[in-house]
Amino acid sequence: MPFQDLTAESEKSASDEDDTRLSDDDIKIYEFFTRPTCSLDDYCREHGAAARPDRVARLIRLGLLRGDLRDPAILHAASPGLAAADLAMPMEEQARGLAEQSERIRREFVSLTPLYEKAAAAGAALSSTEVLTDVREIRIRLAQLTNRVRHTTIAAHPNLPDPEGMRAGLELDEQLLRRGVEVRGLFTHTVRRYHVAVEHLRAFAALGAQVRTTSMVPARMVVFDNEVAVIPRSHEGQVGAAILHEPPVISFLVRLFEHMWGRSTELVEDEAQTVVEQIELEILRELTQGRTDESVARRLGISTRTLRRYTTSLCDRLGAGSRFQLAVQAMRAGLISGAPEPVDD
Repeated sequence: MPFQDLTAESEKSASDEDDTRLSDDDIKIYEFFTRPTCSLDDYCREHGAAARPDRVARLIRLGLLRGDLRDPAILHAASPGLAAADLAMPMEEQARGLAEQSERIRREFVSLTPLYEKAAAAGAALSSTEVLTDVREIRIRLAQLTNRVRHTTIAAHPNLPDPEGMRAGLELDEQLLRRGVEVRGLFTHTVRRYHVAVEHLRAFAALGAQVRTTSMVPARMVVFDNEVAVIPRSHEGQVGAAILHEPPVISFLVRLFEHMWGRSTELVEDEAQTVVEQIELEILRELTQGRTDESVARRLGISTRTLRRYTTSLCDRLGAGSRFQLAVQAMRAGLISGAPEPVDD
C-alpha cells in the first residue's frame, strides 16, 4: 500500500476514532517501525493475516509514525514527546480557556455576595425559605451562618452523623465557643450505647458546649440566634436542606427544642441506669398509642431488635404476656397514664 494511500486512510479514520489511548497492538507496531528502513509492505509480509494496516494509519494520525522524506514507502518511528506535544497543545489551550471562563464566572457571581448578605441581614431576602440540594452548597451556607452567630446555637440530632460529619461539626462548634457563643446539643439516649458516639459527645462537652440526651428527638434541626433554622429536606428521593427565616416557624422550633431540653438528661457517666429507665418509659408510652415495633423503633432511633429486647425485659418484670397486657400493667403500676390502644402482638 503506498504511503499516500495510507495517509488518506489515516485522515478518514481520524473522524471515526478520537481515542488517543494506545493498545498492545499499537505498541508492537510502533516497536516494529523503530527498525531502520521498514515499509508498510515489510510489516504486512512479516505479520501476514495478523497485520493491522488500519492501526498503522492510526499511529500516523497520532504523529507516532512519519514517512521518509526521500522514500515515501518507508515509515519511521517519530519522537513520542513531540507527538504528545502536538496532540496536547490544543487541549491545553482549551483547558486554559475553560479555566479563565470558570474564574470569570466565579469572580462575577461572588461580587453579588455583599448585596445578598445585606438583604438577608435586613430581613429582606426574596424568600423566607432557602432550599439547598447540593452538599457542597449546604456546607458553605452552614459555614456562613456559623460565622454570623452572635449569641446562641441550639441543635437537635435524632442520630449522630458519620465520622467525617462529626469532625466537621466539632470544628464549627469550636469556632462558636471561642467567640463566646452558647452552644447546646441534644441527642437521643441511644447514642450512649456506642463508644464512638460517647467519645464524640465528651469532646463536644469538653469544648464548653452543653450536651444532653433525651428519649426521642423527632427531627434534626439547628437554630442560630433564634433567627435562622436549618432542617433536612427530602423531596422525591432528593436529599437536601431548608433554611428557614420565618419568625413564627423559628419560634415554634425553639419552643420544641426547649420542651425536649427540659426533659433531657445531662451527659454524666453515673446516670446510665436513669437513661435506661427513661428509654423504657418512652417505650411504654409509645405502646399505649398502638404503634408497631417498626414505628416505635424509628421514633426512638433504635433497631427493632433492640426494641424487642427492651419489651421482653419489661414483660418479664411486669408479668405481662403481651404488649397490650404490658401497657395495662404499666398503667396499673403508675408508670404511665392513658388508656392503651389495642396492638398486634
